[in-house]
Amino acid sequence: MKEILFCIVFLFYSSCLFAQALDSIPENEIINIEQLSNPKQAPLAKRKQKTEKTVVDPESGKANYLDYKIINHDRDTILVDTTLTIQKDYKMNYLRKDLFGMHTFQNLGQVLTKLTYDHDDAAIIPRMGAVGKHDNYSEIEDQEYYKVPTPSSEFLYRNGIEQGHVLDSRLAINMTERFNFSLGYKGLRSLGAYRNSLTSIESFRGTVSYSTKNDRYRVRFHMTDQDIMNQENGGLTPIAQEFFETNDPDYSDRGRLDVNLEEANSSLIGKRYYLDHNFKLFKSKERSDAKISDIKIGHVLNYETKRYYFRAASTEYFGDSFTDATDDKSSNKAMTNQAYLNFKSPYVLGNFKVMAGYHYYYLGYKKVVYTNEGMIPNEIKQDAVSFGADWNANIKNIHFTANASTIVTGDITGSNLFVEAAFKKRKTIEIATSLHLNSKAPNINYNFHQSNFIAYNWYNDFKNIDTRNLNFTIDSKWGAAEATVSQIDNYMYFNEGEQASPTQYNKTVNTFKIKAHKEFKFGDFALDNDLIYQSVVDGASVYKMPDLVVRSTFYFSKLLFEKKSLYLQTGVTGNYFTAYQANMYNPVLGEFTLQTTDEIGGKPLLDFFINAQIRRTRIFLKAENMLSLTNNNYYYSTPNKPYKDFVFRFGFVWNFFK
Repeated sequence: MKEILFCIVFLFYSSCLFAQALDSIPENEIINIEQLSNPKQAPLAKRKQKTEKTVVDPESGKANYLDYKIINHDRDTILVDTTLTIQKDYKMNYLRKDLFGMHTFQNLGQVLTKLTYDHDDAAIIPRMGAVGKHDNYSEIEDQEYYKVPTPSSEFLYRNGIEQGHVLDSRLAINMTERFNFSLGYKGLRSLGAYRNSLTSIESFRGTVSYSTKNDRYRVRFHMTDQDIMNQENGGLTPIAQEFFETNDPDYSDRGRLDVNLEEANSSLIGKRYYLDHNFKLFKSKERSDAKISDIKIGHVLNYETKRYYFRAASTEYFGDSFTDATDDKSSNKAMTNQAYLNFKSPYVLGNFKVMAGYHYYYLGYKKVVYTNEGMIPNEIKQDAVSFGADWNANIKNIHFTANASTIVTGDITGSNLFVEAAFKKRKTIEIATSLHLNSKAPNINYNFHQSNFIAYNWYNDFKNIDTRNLNFTIDSKWGAAEATVSQIDNYMYFNEGEQASPTQYNKTVNTFKIKAHKEFKFGDFALDNDLIYQSVVDGASVYKMPDLVVRSTFYFSKLLFEKKSLYLQTGVTGNYFTAYQANMYNPVLGEFTLQTTDEIGGKPLLDFFINAQIRRTRIFLKAENMLSLTNNNYYYSTPNKPYKDFVFRFGFVWNFFK
């Protein structure tokens, strides 16, 4: 809490030094982010304000709101958005992501039960594992870089469960027009309603972006420092589950229910340093008739360390152990060192990029372990050399994208291929189809794992997992839809039971999914709908997901008062997914494991919300899981872990600009 309070005071004080009203943004005007993202759709008066060479209006001395930009990892640019939309309500959570297709646990910052899967990972190097624990981990693709004309900051606050708070703060500053940096801090501490379910998370991030005046050299850098700690109670005991499901009034205080683990916790601690820079070889301006133009040489370096801990007092819940107390620790190091050449040419109809990289990763434990199956080493070190290429081209209204990579030498094998063709007619329709083929080694913890629990020690050599995705999407003014067919050979999972062992499925898993979104508007009222229909054609015995996932929000929104100083948004959100045998969470592994006996789902969830915007402050009030107030409803996140009861949540997002 001291660190959180210090960050609040520091960033608030810094913001107060810079914060003034942006005169170019009328305080009572609500601007659609889709319009801001495309200046051609913005009001004419706003478009006239935009300039390319200046970021400050020379007459008023005030910054133009169109110049406050966020650049994501893929170098797509969006504007800093201070509007209030229904999508902002969906993203009002610790992760600041739309969690449709996921089912949360009862406390903030815990793992997420996935209701659907997207096999779109293009990586060819295996990850360390502890996939469930990584739900709250900020990856390279999550980092954002800033280009702002004046200092700006943003704060998110939300209350926790029982006791606790969430704070996400960000400060972006421009030293010059071409040199920008940002600092961010995210902190969470929430007690939770059940025994031994405290969550404590701290995450620091910093970014730097710079380009020379002639734009020949560009560099971006970020670093992150993350510490994710969860107390692990292993879920309710069988007797406590009976009390919970029968709504026994003696146990309305959830802290009275017995849990499987009283003194256990897990932690994921990670640090990352990422550098991407390039240099344009020639000063000459790019010409459309040039045979080769815009030639850049670049370099990417990513170095990341992670540690995963599981600690528990004396317990037999996970089987026999070497010692009474458990203090498992794994250490992971991963490095990617890549060089690339990028150019444009009519010979390739667009932009072409070739890459060569060296990859190294390490996973280690404290000591060598001997079991009945043999010796388990204390570490594994592997490296690989990869080669790849990216291609992007536009032919009239059709955009082509292709990227391929393969490991040419090393301790492992792997390859990835993605091709896409997209047709887009401005303001009307966008259609895209893609094919994705990926082959890579399983995550390291499938092949290599150590623990104080005897059954959780193994050293394997599994085959590569081969994934094939065929995808079709359409986005138009009538709605958006996406269809995906997936095939997975050598699918990996952790087998059912307390002693979860890694298993490779010797058949092909075939799945089919349709995802759709459509919003209907009736004056000040709107009905926003999301739907996922999916089916496991082959492999349903090991690959678990619900057939149907639905979210519908009916809401009212309107500018109020004579000066239209308040924008109000209120309504109800209903979530539903069909009953299915969800996987269970195992904190020793930080993974979900297969079970085939108990079901969750099949019951609607209903939330009521009131949101408001006053100037550049958005306020969020929500009553969550209202149907749990009835005596015949109980909800689970996984088969033995209850979902949250009715709870009232408050939060806000506040932006400052100089």
